[in-house]
Amino acid sequence: MRSETRSVPVLPTGRLGFMMAMAALMAMVLGPSVSAGQEEVSDETITRAIQSGWLDDFAVDPEHLTLEVRDGVVTLEGEVENLLAKERARRIAETIRGVRSVVNLIAVQPGRYRTDHEIREDVEEALLADPATYGFRILSEVEDGVVTLSGTVNSDAERRLAESLARSVRGVRAIDSRIVVDPPDMRGDREIEREVQQMLRWDVLVDDALLAVHVLDGEVTLSGVVGSAAEKGRARLNAWVPGVKSVDATYITVAEWLRDEDLRRDKYVHTPDHEIEEAVERALLLDPRVLGSDVFVDSEQGVVTLEGTVPTLRARRGAEQVAWSTVGVVSVDNQLEVSPADLHSDAHIGMRVQEAIERDALLEEEDITVSVAAGIVTLQGSVASYFERAQADLVASRVTGVMEVHNFLDVADEARPLLYDPFLQDFDPAAFPWYHFEPVPSRVSDEVIKESIEERLFWNPYVESGLVRVTVEDGVATLRGTVTSMREKWAATASAFRGGAVRVNNLLVIPR
Repeated sequence: MRSETRSVPVLPTGRLGFMMAMAALMAMVLGPSVSAGQEEVSDETITRAIQSGWLDDFAVDPEHLTLEVRDGVVTLEGEVENLLAKERARRIAETIRGVRSVVNLIAVQPGRYRTDHEIREDVEEALLADPATYGFRILSEVEDGVVTLSGTVNSDAERRLAESLARSVRGVRAIDSRIVVDPPDMRGDREIEREVQQMLRWDVLVDDALLAVHVLDGEVTLSGVVGSAAEKGRARLNAWVPGVKSVDATYITVAEWLRDEDLRRDKYVHTPDHEIEEAVERALLLDPRVLGSDVFVDSEQGVVTLEGTVPTLRARRGAEQVAWSTVGVVSVDNQLEVSPADLHSDAHIGMRVQEAIERDALLEEEDITVSVAAGIVTLQGSVASYFERAQADLVASRVTGVMEVHNFLDVADEARPLLYDPFLQDFDPAAFPWYHFEPVPSRVSDEVIKESIEERLFWNPYVESGLVRVTVEDGVATLRGTVTSMREKWAATASAFRGGAVRVNNLLVIPR
């Protein structure tokens, strides 16, 4: 059994000591791996992989996008219709093996003109309507579609939530965030350092064995090596624990050639249940979506049960996703009950949901009607894809008073599944009771599908493709082998679908 404490590299204080430690760490890590002759990923193949990822995606239209890759640094240019598509295009690029960083120069040109006054009203309403941001002291100004946010919040998670809500409003071309993070409590550097290490240790989306944390006067510096640009961004987010003034992740190197066992080391060895419970509770306390909740966490052999009350349906779903993102969790039993802080009539709830849908940049072209009975929202109409159907569900779940969503929206493109990628979205389609993908028979040979899946697995930086065996019969892919976490299992399933499988039998095992 793993001991209660875990050895994590700690950097010396002071800039000189920090740079000396960085040089030593890079010599230790980079030297042997380069000499081992690991396969180098070319810029041309990275380009093709990103373009393929865009073609697979519901929210990104690659027709007006271009990219250039030089030594693993990706520059994106072109136009999209909303900020969410711009953000998603960047995230897709970051999830490709070999990408070290992404420069996002994509411009946003909304399909429909909206006045600055209309945009500002919607941004302010979005912040007021969401229970998680209702009490934030944030002001907004809009000029030529560029939204400037100013004010003070208690944490970086609160700042990012406010920016995300503003980003989702129709007509917004860019966000100029001047929101200041002012933690309510002062904390010592060592206390912050320990908490950042714990957040990195328990996040299933970050392989942290070669990461080090240095804190000086509340300013966090991260250094070391990760396997993808997406993991680097996730590590930066993890470092924003209470009391942190700033986070510098520029000393993290992305090395796609580094073997996964080097990055993971003992991260996925047997995990005691009480440590899993503490990790989930710690992560819940830092998630503004779950603020105001009374959640009790219990773990038995990695099966986590969530009990208690939450103020919104979105908080209930968010708590479950927090649990799934924790190392050692093999299943989640979500028994949380939605108990709104304020009671509203069905008519009021329906009006709020309809307004939220009409504000949303991804749903502006969709035909959606809303009805409410006893707090249960029913969505009817038609949308382009499963992605838009899920987006409408998520938008409704944020509204106070919504106890449940019955989603009867028709989908025009039923041939493409809604895939789960935790680096692209904070929801799992399996959590929606309405999502039952019915595959269309494949017109491609099983051998071609198998080769395509194996190629997708290679490009996925979160899967040790050499440990996954693929067989395909009548378009149905079966995956066998071992993975270290649910994250890797999800990623393998997504790669199989993107490779052309009409259905996926994921028999990958997570050793305990």
